[in-house]
Amino acid sequence: MEKRRSRRHRVRIGVRVEPGMVASSTADVSATGLFLRSARVLAPGTPVSLALLTPFGPAWAEGVVRWGKRVPQGLLPYTRGGIGIEFTRLSPELARYLQGLSGEVVASVS
Repeated sequence: MEKRRSRRHRVRIGVRVEPGMVASSTADVSATGLFLRSARVLAPGTPVSLALLTPFGPAWAEGVVRWGKRVPQGLLPYTRGGIGIEFTRLSPELARYLQGLSGEVVASVS
């Protein structure tokens, strides 16, 4: 049974995650979070800052890692490895972008 509150959309957005993660890209996004493909996995509960490059320009978000699945770098194209991040704060730019994707009202905090 699906536990997600918002519908996921398969879009690729460039993302840089701090602390300590190199640039990567999303596999899907929703109004409440995103899945980031990465061989590097952060522990659930880790707070993160995200710098995103949407089709409409740069945006930012803060969030918390909810889950992670570690896979070898060479297997990333073939299997779902990375981290699921739940948003806790969004820039107005990201909120507008996500609302356009989902049609859902997305609150921002600047």
